Amino acid sequence: MKLTKGMKKALSLLLSAAMVVTGVNVTTNTASASGNESDGFTIVATGGKKDVTVNGETDVESYVNVWVKDDKSTGIQLLDGIKSVAKDYKKPVVEVSITDNAKVHTWSFGPNWGSYDSQGDYNDKEFGDGDKIDLTNLAKDLGDDFESTAAALEIDVPEGAVVTLKVYNDNALEVSEVPSEKPSNTPVNEKTNAPTASAATSGSSVTSGSTVTSAPAVSETPAATAPATAAPTKAPATEKPAKTEKPDEENQAFLMFNSQNDKFQNWNTKVRGGNGQDATITGNGRYTVSIDKKDYTTDAQKALVDADGEGAKVFGVDIMGICNTQKFDASKIAFSDVVVKCDGKEIKTDISKMYEGDIEGKGNYRLEIRNEWGYGDGEFATKDEFDGMNPDFKVTESLSVTFTIKGIKEGKTPEGAFKTADDKSVVAVGGERAKAADAADVVKTAAPSTKPAVTTTKPAVTTKPAITTAAAVKGTSKLTVAKKLVVVAPNKSVKVAFKAKKAKNTSGAAVVKATSKSKKVATVKVKGKNVIIKAPKKAVKGASTTVTLKSTKANGKAISAKIKVYVRNSAKKVKAAKKSITVKKGKTTKLVVKASKVQNKKKAFADTITVKGKVLKLTAVKYAKGKATLTLKGAKKAKKKVVKIKVGKKTVKVKATVK
Repeated sequence: MKLTKGMKKALSLLLSAAMVVTGVNVTTNTASASGNESDGFTIVATGGKKDVTVNGETDVESYVNVWVKDDKSTGIQLLDGIKSVAKDYKKPVVEVSITDNAKVHTWSFGPNWGSYDSQGDYNDKEFGDGDKIDLTNLAKDLGDDFESTAAALEIDVPEGAVVTLKVYNDNALEVSEVPSEKPSNTPVNEKTNAPTASAATSGSSVTSGSTVTSAPAVSETPAATAPATAAPTKAPATEKPAKTEKPDEENQAFLMFNSQNDKFQNWNTKVRGGNGQDATITGNGRYTVSIDKKDYTTDAQKALVDADGEGAKVFGVDIMGICNTQKFDASKIAFSDVVVKCDGKEIKTDISKMYEGDIEGKGNYRLEIRNEWGYGDGEFATKDEFDGMNPDFKVTESLSVTFTIKGIKEGKTPEGAFKTADDKSVVAVGGERAKAADAADVVKTAAPSTKPAVTTTKPAVTTKPAITTAAAVKGTSKLTVAKKLVVVAPNKSVKVAFKAKKAKNTSGAAVVKATSKSKKVATVKVKGKNVIIKAPKKAVKGASTTVTLKSTKANGKAISAKIKVYVRNSAKKVKAAKKSITVKKGKTTKLVVKASKVQNKKKAFADTITVKGKVLKLTAVKYAKGKATLTLKGAKKAKKKVVKIKVGKKTVKVKATVK
């Protein structure tokens, strides 16, 4: 799994700081007094504040993530700026200097929290002034994930305490054995007769992996065996091994989840320490991944599900390494027909409100269902969409995602298949890639040949051009907008969703374009399934224009939808012309809201207006100089019910009777 950008940044900073303190001469094992900041990182923080410096600098965004917690302690996570350096240390440590006899509290993270051997060394521990936090085992356990995964260490600084964290390579912690002048040439697979205890534990004296010894027989080993001693430092060349997925989790899909309260978590495949039921993707088909509290059996695992998981912070499906797989061609892989179940019951989801692709650019294909720090270059944020559909989401026992995989073909995934022309990762709105895969299948299978496939030199579809043509024809039968009237402030923008319904016997809706009648009042552009309307900085307050969305029917005729746009022209005082209104249920009535001290008296008063509650429904607004006329529909029977009407930042009240 790949962790969030914020978590990565924090881990990097902490690790880098530790490198600063000492340097060691590897040959003599005598510590040097260099202490250069370029050799490590020094973090200074005060508990209860977000003011943190790294090597004396206040611009720390690439090194640490800092926040103040509910208990007023300051949390610090290391990010890539530190980890990318510290990953090469033999003995990365964090040295603690803290005031008032206080202690820092540490938490450790990995591909899956609590899942690796060194978890107990760092998780839920306290360190005081002068203590060293040795990260060697953590870096070893995480391997390549040390730099790319979440913060490997989070440190809480108690309120009021001032802490200095130094991250550096502490050679003083290394084994003190000094290598002999002539390292052994014994092949690495040949056992020595009597290795010394220090040599057996060192592993860093001779990079070849042979044991340090002065036995004369070693020096007599023929020179031809010398290459064997160099093998551990550089493995024999293979056919681009870096391009293939990690063998221990090849093409495995898992459910990645963390609740808002951090009480229900799963961060990796089972073979890498996760706790869920995973699925190995072997081709197109239906798959399910899940997590269940009963599968968390050890004390460390139970700590990850020690309460109901309230809300979702991170929620998705990751397929590890499949973007580089050579088992088949996954270049057109796509998710479809996604079903999410929480505690055995299906919840509301919409794949078009998710993202899919190599979102983090690490070769893993992800379906982002909901992510607090998710994909940021799209038309929407998955956290907003998911929370809107599931405002009371909570996991008590289990969570599962069932999905269909499409688009996989025989062959091998081409290099760069998930990169765009400008070297960005391929990411799409959920379901869009499946549509392309479906269209390809239609062309491929629509007209089967009457002859055996092996004797056909061209796809059978070429014998029925009508099918190919139909697949290429697009047409819109209906075009609607979510709002027919918007108010936008100068130099601000609003987003309005639209729906283009595809016409029958076509492959999809035609392209939707948008124009503004007056660009001095508003500019417009289409982005996905939304139209973005922006008022220029110098737009006249109270001015209005019309934005028109246009598409094309299957017969070539135009189809359109219109949005009335006003530039916000607010008032200091507003009040309802009537104190009470009466209307029959299902019928409408008018209510005038008077506005005084309007910003631009020469133009129509215009501001956002909403009606609170379920008694009345706002169906239309007409703006004019000094007033706005509201059309209100009786929605729920009531007698003299106080209804609040929000006008910009002001509120007016009326008593409504709905018969």
